[in-house]
Amino acid sequence: FWGTFFYRNMGVAYLNLIICACGMLYFYHFNQAERREQSGGPHLLLFVFVAVLYTSIGLALSRGGILFGGVMVAGFFIVAAARGLFASSLRNSILLSLLIGSLVGGGGYMIFQFVDIQKIEQRFGDIEETIQTADQSDRAITTKLTWQMAQEKLWLGWGAGSWRYIFPMYQKSHPEIFYQGYRARGGWWGRKIYHYAHNDIVQFLCEYGIVGCGILLMIFGYWVWNLLFRAAGNTLSALMLLVGLGAAFGHAFVDFIFQSPAYWLALNGLLCVSVKLLSLHRERVYR
Repeated sequence: FWGTFFYRNMGVAYLNLIICACGMLYFYHFNQAERREQSGGPHLLLFVFVAVLYTSIGLALSRGGILFGGVMVAGFFIVAAARGLFASSLRNSILLSLLIGSLVGGGGYMIFQFVDIQKIEQRFGDIEETIQTADQSDRAITTKLTWQMAQEKLWLGWGAGSWRYIFPMYQKSHPEIFYQGYRARGGWWGRKIYHYAHNDIVQFLCEYGIVGCGILLMIFGYWVWNLLFRAAGNTLSALMLLVGLGAAFGHAFVDFIFQSPAYWLALNGLLCVSVKLLSLHRERVYR
């Protein structure tokens, strides 16, 4: 999982994609097993994979990954439990609910055993203080300056990969992010070098402009349209993919996960294969 990522937040974002894929396949195979009146199936193993993958994210100590992955996993567990309660047979309903409850309990115990909770708390720090001083953080200032850059060439952008070369001209106006620090005697010292804005949404707008971002949004809009209108019979699978896509864009708003070609390939590959799978199932069942 980690070999192609030089930055742990990118690796964690990839693991969140795998969780999304496991969740989508869980509901797909659950529906398949219910139609065939089977008591088991691959969906049970996929449920375990979700718990194991999220534990791995906890070990990585990535704040964005833990936050957005946690929202996605919590939603998955709630929907999976509700889906189990409304299984076609009472026996399967009770068994699945008990199984899901035991797996969630076991997963929670495993997380507390193997994940360093204190380090996670240190990574998040004082959340209330962080929220109050959010507009003063380096990332907030960088995002503000990137937005100023984007406004100057809003339609066509500065060009792909140009951010790191243009940003220093704007960076000078804020000594707190231009220099390494300040000394009472020597004044400002050192230089901070930024390669990414830590906000891919604004950085993409800055580099590609409205035209370039519009093309990308049309691609994602095509996937969303297919999930909304061509996933009959697998609504929860489509919902899981939409939640995963929303989590990916939310994570990209506070980090630079979209700067990884491997992640882009994985994201679009997952959407392409999943849409094809759900569309073929719809055509086969609802001819």
